[in-house]
Amino acid sequence: MTTDTTERTLQHRIGPDGLLVVRLHDGEARVRGTNGDTATVRSLDGALLDGIEVETGERSLSIRARRGPDFLGIGRRAGRTTELDIEVPVGATVVIEASSADLDAEGLRGDQRYRSASGDVVLRDVSGSIAADTVSGDLEIIATGAATLAVRTVSGDLSLRAGSIGELRATTTSGDLFVAGLFDGAGPYSIETVSGDLVLAPANDIRVEVGTITGDLTDDVGARRDDDGNRRALVMGRGGPTIGFRSASGDLHLARSKPFETGAPTAPTSPTQPTQPTPPTPPTAPTPPASPTVVLASETTPLDDTIENASFEILRALERGEIDVAEARRRLETLDAGADASDQLEPSDA
Repeated sequence: MTTDTTERTLQHRIGPDGLLVVRLHDGEARVRGTNGDTATVRSLDGALLDGIEVETGERSLSIRARRGPDFLGIGRRAGRTTELDIEVPVGATVVIEASSADLDAEGLRGDQRYRSASGDVVLRDVSGSIAADTVSGDLEIIATGAATLAVRTVSGDLSLRAGSIGELRATTTSGDLFVAGLFDGAGPYSIETVSGDLVLAPANDIRVEVGTITGDLTDDVGARRDDDGNRRALVMGRGGPTIGFRSASGDLHLARSKPFETGAPTAPTSPTQPTQPTPPTPPTAPTPPASPTVVLASETTPLDDTIENASFEILRALERGEIDVAEARRRLETLDAGADASDQLEPSDA
């Protein structure tokens, strides 16, 4: 049943593992896990919950900010933005989507899905299955229990600290990543960037298989190289779970963190987040790969400009989600190969 509400507090019993769905435009949503079986929704400033649509089910609650001539989102009368304070059973499935709202969640253990276009997403003391996506907003996660994670940003930065990482897929276009924790599951573990840099600080011995075109590899843990043909790898200690890192121009720095202490509430016991070394002057963007037909597209266009334009289109296609990182790397490498070949085919002086 879908209704509007003008109350200050909304409560609905969804059970200890029910479903909460929240869809906002802008503002902020704070979600806290609590004991019990009831979801409670309030405005952060204590105002009436006018301007939202509420749909209740036997084990579910759905909240949507309503747009219209009088409401541009909950409480946006007189220019106010959406600001929700939500308590939900700790084991509930939570889905929160927003255009530009900031999302803040704490103490949740069930399946969780977060998405915001330009808002920041902050998750603390969480565990379970977690998926989070931002476009330009930053993403910060502190997982104090076992977690499987699928996280993605376009230009926002990602910071992840986890007590136990069973699976990880982290993807970004230009954002930087910091990942620390104990990799102790079956995996897979995959981190992909186009130009974003990665600081990886595992709490256990690992093996990192690296595929990068121009990115640098550094470490401060005495990792050894274990290259095999075209495949580069860094091994910490005796090795362990394999983590794949793929990037066009992003750098990788390998550090070491410590596991959470038993009962640690929100943060790993690792020392201060390792400081990224001052990297060498970053290389200019790789002269990306294009097919020969692109390289020879115009006799009047300088070759370097043609290649640069082609590489830019490849990266834009990746950012739009039309191709994945692996395909982008393949196309960039093809473009490089075409450029190298053309250098050796200079016209003779007739």
